[in-house]
Amino acid sequence: WLFQGRTQKKYLLQQIAALEIYFKQIKQGFEVCQQGLQFIHEVKNGEFTLHSLFFTSLKKVNPKILSYARVADIIVIQASIVKKTGEVLSQAKRSGQFNSDEIALFTQCFANLIRESDDNLAELIKVTSDDALQMSDDERVKRIDALYETAQRQRQAASSMTGDVSAVTTVRLKEQGEIDALRKLSSHP
Repeated sequence: WLFQGRTQKKYLLQQIAALEIYFKQIKQGFEVCQQGLQFIHEVKNGEFTLHSLFFTSLKKVNPKILSYARVADIIVIQASIVKKTGEVLSQAKRSGQFNSDEIALFTQCFANLIRESDDNLAELIKVTSDDALQMSDDERVKRIDALYETAQRQRQAASSMTGDVSAVTTVRLKEQGEIDALRKLSSHP
């Protein structure tokens, strides 16, 4: 360095100055890249957080859904099915007009209907409980409407079955009364 000529020293100083400028540009470029990567990371994590919050919100039931009238209607329908089938089965047993096979058939049919009703109610509980299902409010309302339609069909089936059993009980009791009346008449000369 000491033995170099003036021109050579000037040239080397220019190169050092140029290298310092390049170094500053590289450093600035690196900082820009680092900031860009940090921004991308923050956006990605923010996006993930938003998605996570969205999916978590789908597990929470809006209180307005719980106050939807059909929720209470479904519960009332299911309770009426259990009550009505139990009453008719008890009435059929007390009437003495059915043999054990018929009572077993009624019991099985009513038990199947009550099991279906219980399944419908269990589904309603899942739809209206937090953390049970991931559904939007619209999806929950649609599912509740479908469960309501199912409950309506179950009520119609229960009404039809209990009506049939009651009708047969009434007819058989009437026939038994007529047979008893005929026996009384035939026993009195």
